[in-house]
Amino acid sequence: MTHFEYLDKSDTSQIVSSAKLKELADSGIISPETRLRKEGSINWTTAQHVKGLVFNSPKPQEDVLDEVLGIREDSNKDDLINSNLLEDASASGRTTNRQRHQRKWQSRHRDRWDRLATLSNALAQIHFFFGWLAIALGVIVFFLLTGVSQNTGDTETATRAFFSGISIAIAAIFVAIPVFCLGVVLRAISLFSLDRADG
Repeated sequence: MTHFEYLDKSDTSQIVSSAKLKELADSGIISPETRLRKEGSINWTTAQHVKGLVFNSPKPQEDVLDEVLGIREDSNKDDLINSNLLEDASASGRTTNRQRHQRKWQSRHRDRWDRLATLSNALAQIHFFFGWLAIALGVIVFFLLTGVSQNTGDTETATRAFFSGISIAIAAIFVAIPVFCLGVVLRAISLFSLDRADG
């Protein structure tokens, strides 16, 4: 018996007998453009060049569902895909295209929320770091200038250094407050994103 090797839609090599090849062509799985060759041959050709093959187009998906689910052709096509059919399909272990599409969309959606959570968390950490840095620099400059004011014998210079230190410390706090607030908002976005990705 002659065997043929053909490439399916995913370009995977399949080896079948000539009788099975005729069945596949008749059912529409193999089209005239399907690449195949006789087993042992090195030259590929298209299925339309093989004698004795009769090609039928594959049945539309709705017709296949009609046959599988036993729905009459005169029934309303809009009723074909409803929640009951989806529940029946999932209960019986079959996965419909709609369910696969929905899972793929949910996966992409979850990935987007995960990326947003990671980014906002990183930005929140950066803002918290710079907020603390501003406060630390303000305190250091304040102590340096108040130390200068105590070591100076001139009262006017000491007063100027003291008030400069206070004003720099206050400025650092005013810089740190909005930076901390933005960090808190970014952290909240991160937690919300993680919640959305999990849900």
